[in-house]
Amino acid sequence: MLAATVAQVVLVLDLVAGIIGGGNWLQWAALLLGLVELGIARGLDGDVTRRPWALWKHVAAALLIGTAAVTLLDSGDVGWVVIGLLALGFVGLARVFERSVWAVVGAFGLFLATTYFVDEPETIVDSIPLVPLEGNGDGLELWQTSLVYAGLGAALVLLARWVRQPVLHDGGHP
Repeated sequence: MLAATVAQVVLVLDLVAGIIGGGNWLQWAALLLGLVELGIARGLDGDVTRRPWALWKHVAAALLIGTAAVTLLDSGDVGWVVIGLLALGFVGLARVFERSVWAVVGAFGLFLATTYFVDEPETIVDSIPLVPLEGNGDGLELWQTSLVYAGLGAALVLLARWVRQPVLHDGGHP
């Protein structure tokens, strides 16, 4: 399934790039293909015997949709806020679909959004009143950057605990 999925993605995106060209068309094609892959994955999830095959379709869908979202929206502060919200949505989808790949891609999206705002500190500092974070004009101080990433780590731990599904050895009844 992995080889077939990779071949399909390469074929479709190469065909779009060859016919229409690159740029935003390629990103929109990736987004559409990601949604198609998600539909196929959900169809495979519905059949217990075929559920393991859905893994690679979920991987392709999450990567295609996530990459398209980042490349289409990375043009400013509002776009990065939307990327952060979409990343949180991916974490929510991990819980709904019971597929960890969505949480992994969502966590990476949160990391990218956090990195954008750490590199552009005036955006986050100016938008939140009474925050004792003041950059020196060249970015945040090292301790401030460490504090922001530690906060992201704590948020990821809380999200992971929320996403985690109970299993039988957790005290559930068989």
